[in-house]
Amino acid sequence: MSDVPAVKAALKSQAVETPSWAYGNSGTRFKVFAQPGVPRSPQEKLDDAAQVHAFTGVAPTVALHIPWDRVEDYGALAKYAEERGLKLGAINSNVFQDDDYKLGSVTHPDPAVRRKALDHLLECVDIMDATGSRDLKLWFSDGTNYPGQDDIAARQDRLGEALSAVYDRLGDDQRMLLEYKFFEPAFYTTDVPDWGTAYAHCLKLGPKAQVCVDTGHHAPGTNIEFIVALLLREKRLGAFDFNSRFYADDDLMVGAADPFQLFRIMYEVVRGGGLTSGVAFMLDQCHNIEPKIPAIIRSVMNVQEATAKALLVDGDALGEAQRTGDVLGANAVLMDAYNTDVRPLLAEVREELGIDADPMGAYRGSGWAERIVSERVGGQQAGWGRSACAGPFPTPPLPESGGKPPGPRPAPPTAAGPQSRTCGTRLPPPPRPIRRDRPGPHKEDVMTAEPHPEAAALLERSHRLGADPRNTNYAGGNTSAKGTATDPVTGQDVELMWVKGSGGDLGTLAHSGLAELRLDRIRALTGVYPGVDREDEMVAAFDYCLHGKGGAAPSIDTAMHGLVDAAHVDHLHPDSGIALACAADGEALTKECFGNQVVWVPWRRPGFQLGLDIAAIKKANPQAIGCILGGHGITAWGDTSAACEANSLHIIRTAEEFLTTRGKADPFGPVVHPTLPHAERRARAAALAPVIRGLASSDRPQVGHFTDNDTVLDFVSRAEHPRLSALGTSCPDHFLRTKVRPLVLDLPPDTPLDETITRLKELHTTYRTDYAAYYNHHATPDSPPMRGADPAIVLIPGVGMFSYGKDKQTARVAGEFYVNAINVMRGAEAVSTYSPIEESEKFRIEYWALEEAKLQRMPKPGPLATRIALVTGAGSGIGKAIAHRLVAEGACVVVADINTGSATAVAQELGGPDKAIAVTADITSEEEIKAAFAQATLHFGGVDILVNNAGISISKPLLETTTHEWDLQHTIMARGSFLASREAARTFIAQNMGGDIVYIASKNAVFAGPNNIAYSATKADQAHQVRLLAAELGEHGIRVNGVNPDGVVQGSGIFASGWGAQRAAVYGVPEEKLGEFYAQRTLLKREVLPTHVANAVFTLVGGDLTHTTGLHIPVDAGVAAAFLR
Repeated sequence: MSDVPAVKAALKSQAVETPSWAYGNSGTRFKVFAQPGVPRSPQEKLDDAAQVHAFTGVAPTVALHIPWDRVEDYGALAKYAEERGLKLGAINSNVFQDDDYKLGSVTHPDPAVRRKALDHLLECVDIMDATGSRDLKLWFSDGTNYPGQDDIAARQDRLGEALSAVYDRLGDDQRMLLEYKFFEPAFYTTDVPDWGTAYAHCLKLGPKAQVCVDTGHHAPGTNIEFIVALLLREKRLGAFDFNSRFYADDDLMVGAADPFQLFRIMYEVVRGGGLTSGVAFMLDQCHNIEPKIPAIIRSVMNVQEATAKALLVDGDALGEAQRTGDVLGANAVLMDAYNTDVRPLLAEVREELGIDADPMGAYRGSGWAERIVSERVGGQQAGWGRSACAGPFPTPPLPESGGKPPGPRPAPPTAAGPQSRTCGTRLPPPPRPIRRDRPGPHKEDVMTAEPHPEAAALLERSHRLGADPRNTNYAGGNTSAKGTATDPVTGQDVELMWVKGSGGDLGTLAHSGLAELRLDRIRALTGVYPGVDREDEMVAAFDYCLHGKGGAAPSIDTAMHGLVDAAHVDHLHPDSGIALACAADGEALTKECFGNQVVWVPWRRPGFQLGLDIAAIKKANPQAIGCILGGHGITAWGDTSAACEANSLHIIRTAEEFLTTRGKADPFGPVVHPTLPHAERRARAAALAPVIRGLASSDRPQVGHFTDNDTVLDFVSRAEHPRLSALGTSCPDHFLRTKVRPLVLDLPPDTPLDETITRLKELHTTYRTDYAAYYNHHATPDSPPMRGADPAIVLIPGVGMFSYGKDKQTARVAGEFYVNAINVMRGAEAVSTYSPIEESEKFRIEYWALEEAKLQRMPKPGPLATRIALVTGAGSGIGKAIAHRLVAEGACVVVADINTGSATAVAQELGGPDKAIAVTADITSEEEIKAAFAQATLHFGGVDILVNNAGISISKPLLETTTHEWDLQHTIMARGSFLASREAARTFIAQNMGGDIVYIASKNAVFAGPNNIAYSATKADQAHQVRLLAAELGEHGIRVNGVNPDGVVQGSGIFASGWGAQRAAVYGVPEEKLGEFYAQRTLLKREVLPTHVANAVFTLVGGDLTHTTGLHIPVDAGVAAAFLR
């Protein structure tokens, strides 16, 4: 093609897809090499991919790898990509990194393993639906290592069955890309070893099945361009995975090993129409030793250069030489194109696209590499096999907790050792073999407390069920197992039951969380049961059924597990099951969904009578595997642990499928409130957060949590959300945490902020009146006192949801439970009408004497519980010590520091996002201070305490102090404190909850030390700010105080950065003796440490000095010259 404009047009339209995993850490089987700045999440991978696209102009899509890129909300991830100018590309499956796949995945001899692998592939199609991806890329490591290991033909049959099932699930606009590889990890046979095998399977499946050619997956010397030409001719070339190789599957940068081969391949692509026929050009590389982003940019450029050369081949001259048999002439035509320097042409193309002509140079000058190295400190870097578990049917969003409950839940220790979990699994793994031969009674070792095998198996089942939020909500549900053991006292066999005790979570259940009871005594309770009116008395009776030390306290559901005649019982709260349980015609829908396999049980409050009801229903329906509990959840049973787990999952997944296939598309009605764009939405939320927190704290202070995931935003945008939210939640676990109903703003998102705040205050007053009426209407003389009339959930159309609780975890979990409730409403409305239990029943649960007793047993909160502190300069020294002390006393802390890495490390030390978050803030920047407070209010709901601690120190005499040093000292400390205090005051006043501002000043604010003009004058400025602000802000209940330390040497970033050396020189002592020198000049002869300053801060904000403001507390071990007068 000699038409330069046409060549340019073709180059501009070419798109190269980059792989998400190329941005993460990688290596060889010997070592995975970490690099600084590597992404820690799929979102950060997209941030890096956006840089590649920005500098090349032709990399608009990013391939995902599941589970390495697993997230809870794929629609939100797609939106995140779109906001960065990207789209999500091929979804790559992973059926090669699980222990179960040692002998294969879809070709494994075991049907259970094959089903597990197939479920993962189908899950990937679900993800394609959510992301809008066109392509599903399949590569199978399946094969054998030894002759006779397995039936080669049978493995092809199994492969074909799996591919057919996946193909049938594809949408009309979706494709399957089948990749091949001639060996590794299998060495004797590989089930998809070459293009011919892949082509044969695709041909049998249909036109949506295409071959993917990985340029590194061929034997040495293979003519890859021949394969490309043939597949293009047959219209079966779907995609490339570009990389380079010297020996085997090296995954080096494309074009690095044999650029001439890449040119030959691209020539066949151009000649065969591959540039315009939908062929996907993907990179599949691992950059083990080279920097990630530059390597990917270079790879994209290599593909562009090979394509440009291929486009420049003189087709007419080549055709003429071929027709006349001019061998050398034909080869010369190709070589002329290959030897053309296309870099000037590509530079013109890039300039016409509006980007820099030199992508590599532009990236190096952008500062992005330095930025991500400085910002991406802490957390877990992405790399091979790094993922979080989640599932496709409506699930709660991933919390901001970084692994705190309820998800993703950490694998807890079990009796058998660390728990191994697989992501994307829909069927349970094969059951433990320990009970297959039904051994005799287990003799427990009372000296070592060796767990009973049934208890160990129960823990493993519980962890699998609890790890997937589709199965049950956080701390919801319970599981049990029955077995026989030897009584250590009588030596006789005794039937026992192990059941999850009161409190705790299935996903992290430990052996200590199991209650261990004697079955004969539980069953005997039926003879003394006084009836449903007095069933609460039976909870105390469970204590008399405990075996040995008994373990955890038995829960209210113990009777359900003990009285049902089944060896294993699961009681769970899945969204899909509760949706049927809360549908107006739930009983009929249960029959339609399950036939007689699952039985309907009308609503009854949890307790002994419900256990009797379920036991009777199971006895009357021997064919049943479980039941739907009206307004509540599900219960399943089985003769073995594996059967019980399978029955639970069958009920949950069948209900999911029923709701999806039978339900209407928009159960919440049309959109009436458009969602604000991300930046505008977050700014609006940050402005509203302090106001709403103040309203929600009218009775007692609360910590907040903000949620704006797709589930919430879609719900509050729809016409039916006011009606449905007024009906309240249904499942007891839901409304115990969310209250009977939320407060819902009834204004559009674009309403002016002041009008919105006014309306929120009006609605809050109405809410409190209505809640008091609800309490008074249903309360009896025996009811506990009203616990507070403020809402726990506040819904803001176009913005999101605020949730509140006594601490961050409680607030977060309340929000997650309301997301569960939204999913329940969606499911019920899709197939029927949402009909929760009666309000009177909700009251009986909310103000249940047993729930009240549970609340009374909870540990007394710390003195700073519900208080949120922002500490500047908290990445080291005094600020770090203050942050640690405040968290130890119950506060949530925002660790603000100019050094992102230090702040992140401290936040992690403090316990992670439920206790502390890190924010990067230059306190001299008005915008960064505002942003820090916005982050604080979005994460914790507001701020109650500001500690102005950040600063620097310059020690010089007057004549040596420059104007720059003077300005720098004052800008950081005087201006910085002013900016932070002003933003804190705005937040405090909006909350209307008072507040504390504490300045870490210095004894130098009143003591005229030598050679210290800039520092001491600035400290005096800060000290007077304390007095001025105390006088001005007192009317708002805001107290302003200060702490005046002497020199704090140990752990101090200031002293370590040169101040220590300067002061030591002034006093004529060695720097390492400076702390001792300071101590000896004090009255108490003691060195001041960071913890001493932290103690003073706690004293000021801890609740004992409520009537103190404008005070400076000396923490200097007694410096007479610094006495306050």
